[in-house]
Amino acid sequence: MKNVYPSMIEKFCQYEASQPDALFLAEPVHGTYRNFTWAQAGKEIRSMAAYLQQCGLQPGDKVGILSKNCAHWVLADLSIALAGMVAVPLYPNISAEAVAEILAHSETQLVFSGKLDQPEAIRSQIPSTIKQIGFPFYRHSDTLQWDQITAA
Repeated sequence: MKNVYPSMIEKFCQYEASQPDALFLAEPVHGTYRNFTWAQAGKEIRSMAAYLQQCGLQPGDKVGILSKNCAHWVLADLSIALAGMVAVPLYPNISAEAVAEILAHSETQLVFSGKLDQPEAIRSQIPSTIKQIGFPFYRHSDTLQWDQITAA
């Protein structure tokens, strides 16, 4: 039986096609807004989904998102879904010990990290075997950077 409701990716693509230059997301950063149109967001989502696949991740693999609410949280979630993977959202105020436990039990293979109150304490519990990608505006020196990946 076919699902009569569109997936979030199908719905995103419908809006992207029908109103590519309309505002999709706006995020205040350092007193100014960073805006994303549907077309701009679609380009970043597709670039990141392709990168996840190039990393060898397969449909059904788990990818974590560890950040407070921000535009790139939404873009990462859509990228994960587009690549056929499963998002593992982690509360940004989670204890460092809980991060390691959740990542191990969920079999997460990659983590997006962004805005956190205590980034070093929390990120120190992410095993070195798990690749990390940092969101723009919340850079962590030892992670791959979203902007560099999507620009390539």
